[in-house]
Amino acid sequence: MFSNIWTIDGRELKIYYKFCGNLSLNTFHTVSEQGRMDGSLAYLLNDGKIKNLGTSFELINDTSFHSLNGEICTIKQNYSLLINLICPKNRNENDNPMLYFVSEDKCKYYVNMRNPNCLPNYSLVINGHYLNIPIDKSFTVYDKDRNFSIALGNSVSLCGENDILACEFTRNTKTNLLLASTLHLHYNAETNELLFTGNTFKKGSAKFDKRFCLTLKCNWEKDVYALKYIPKQTQGKKYDFELETSFGCVKYPRECRVYDSYYIYDLSKLYKENLWKVKDSDSNVYVMQICGPLNQKMEENCKSTFAQICEINNNNKSIINRGSIMRPLKVENDIVTLEMESGARCAEDPGKLYSSTIRFACNDKELGPKFVQKDGCHTYFNWKTPHACPQINVSACRYIKPNYHKCTFNYQNGYYDLTALSVKDTKIVDGNNEIIIRPCGGIDDPGALCKKDLSIAMKKMNESNIKYRLLSLGKFYESTLIGNDLVIRYYTGSSCGNGDYTSEIRFKCSNVEKSPVVTKIHKCHYQILWETFYGCPREQKCSLIDKALNRSVDFTNATKAIEFSLGNSSYKFNICQSNFTVCQLKDAAAVLCRYQPFSEMDFKIYSHSSFLNWKLPNTNNAVNTVGQIVIHFKCNDSEELDSKQMMNKSMLRIEYSTKYVCSSECSRHVRELENEYCHVPIDEPSSVYRSSSPWIIGLSIFLGLLIVAIILSILIYWRKRKNLTCSDYMYFKDLQK
Repeated sequence: MFSNIWTIDGRELKIYYKFCGNLSLNTFHTVSEQGRMDGSLAYLLNDGKIKNLGTSFELINDTSFHSLNGEICTIKQNYSLLINLICPKNRNENDNPMLYFVSEDKCKYYVNMRNPNCLPNYSLVINGHYLNIPIDKSFTVYDKDRNFSIALGNSVSLCGENDILACEFTRNTKTNLLLASTLHLHYNAETNELLFTGNTFKKGSAKFDKRFCLTLKCNWEKDVYALKYIPKQTQGKKYDFELETSFGCVKYPRECRVYDSYYIYDLSKLYKENLWKVKDSDSNVYVMQICGPLNQKMEENCKSTFAQICEINNNNKSIINRGSIMRPLKVENDIVTLEMESGARCAEDPGKLYSSTIRFACNDKELGPKFVQKDGCHTYFNWKTPHACPQINVSACRYIKPNYHKCTFNYQNGYYDLTALSVKDTKIVDGNNEIIIRPCGGIDDPGALCKKDLSIAMKKMNESNIKYRLLSLGKFYESTLIGNDLVIRYYTGSSCGNGDYTSEIRFKCSNVEKSPVVTKIHKCHYQILWETFYGCPREQKCSLIDKALNRSVDFTNATKAIEFSLGNSSYKFNICQSNFTVCQLKDAAAVLCRYQPFSEMDFKIYSHSSFLNWKLPNTNNAVNTVGQIVIHFKCNDSEELDSKQMMNKSMLRIEYSTKYVCSSECSRHVRELENEYCHVPIDEPSSVYRSSSPWIIGLSIFLGLLIVAIILSILIYWRKRKNLTCSDYMYFKDLQK
């Protein structure tokens, strides 16, 4: 299209144009005209005069071009050519470009031409594959006392009108059913069928009158077989027809996998060159290929019809196509079902085609296909294979966040902190099973990618189906003390018999770290003993000391546990411990947790508030997104975390309201520091002012008060804007030092 020279030959004018390249024609009368047209891609011949319409084309949108740099037409206008690419509605419409409008000043010329991207009425694209139906035939259909004439392609119907493709004849009347310009080819993915549809319009109206539908039915044996009318009890305005033809056999590459929530079933690896073979009870051999056509010479009859399941009869050695077109895979209750349809015409019921069903089940060994039964025109097979076992769909688990529960437990004899035991999974081998424990939640096993709420689970090492390989032994329910041992109970795990799996872990104090062991299994209940240093109760006493003042604040009865998240990282710590836990979502399926010590810790006391400053270690793994945490303890009767605020890229400030910083009276040294930073001294008037005249003294006092008011206003505004108190100001001044 773009390299061709296009001509519009009208009564009074001619237009020549070319989208790119060199437009050289022997149409110029003189050398000067030839020189004036050099570089032109479009020109006009009118009344013996030549006009340059442009030297290049500009793409206005996907279907419109506009020529540029045409010669001057009027004072305000140049000559130009506008070309619209269209899809003709009438099948007999001329493909040559047509001039359809000229501007009033005769400077702009508008042309329509066929868009090369237009699909003919007999073509469409299915899943990226171009399909054309080359049917060129007229049909006469007789149905009792009704007669129809239908024309496809370039053939002519008996309807007597060029633009009418289908009509009905009765004794004295003719009813038009299909207007050529309305004919379109459609694909019904649900039934895997092609349909020609169209209509006629009511006279003098844009409303539909009669509706026409022709369904192409697959018949590998005939290019075009028989067209028949499908009668209805009440005719109405829609007329349905069916045409048996090989053009109705729609076969294109199918995806050999199916998705089910968080899992993928992929059968593509079952394709092999040597084919799969199975016999029935009569020794008939069934040759099949999954995810591809047969490719051996012995099945030539089946190859020509793209069969994927072929029967070789034991008696007469005849070859029967038992299914050519694979329907989309379906999965239900871990059974993957494959339907293969559009085989050869069924001998038992000529109105049908042979078809087959294969049911795939997950198995640790490849057993291949097994014949089940024949039911009329349909054949059934079962197939146990590892390739029918589900795989985890990692992308579907991307937005599932891990679920944790608390790791610290307070009792009268002290508190227990299991954070260090939840940094990674701990595993116990128990026969063919593996018990996986992460006391505070978030098991990181590959089988738990979409189950991020597990604290304790059992992995069945011999289970081939990953959906059932990892079983929950319960979710955190309660903690209690038995003697000095901390016991955590997990309830409502995976289904087990008539109930659920449950478990309990007993943490026993030990100076020697030991691996956990399963001590008892009773039906669906697991008991585990874990001897560990972290099972020892720790003293409840908790004091933070300001070394500069040699004073302390007792936080023994405070909650002390603090958790927060920033981006993909979550932090957990206790104000009385020198360690913290940071977890980061490292990819779509796993969480990386680290148990780390603070690199530096400092505590400062001011009147009615205190500050705790933690510095986090620098790590090369970029897990820590915060370098410094400052906790501002404010005097309040209630205990709560008020707010979090990033002071800069790496410093996080946390407001912590608690009554345990209210009891200490501030030392004189602290008050002096506060006065130094926060109070504006106002000295007595000097002797110079006392000896001056009253109006000078008055003016000086006024100016002094004004200056003081301005300074105080600035300080108040600055404090409010920064949300800092006087103590805040002093503390951050200390940090700057």
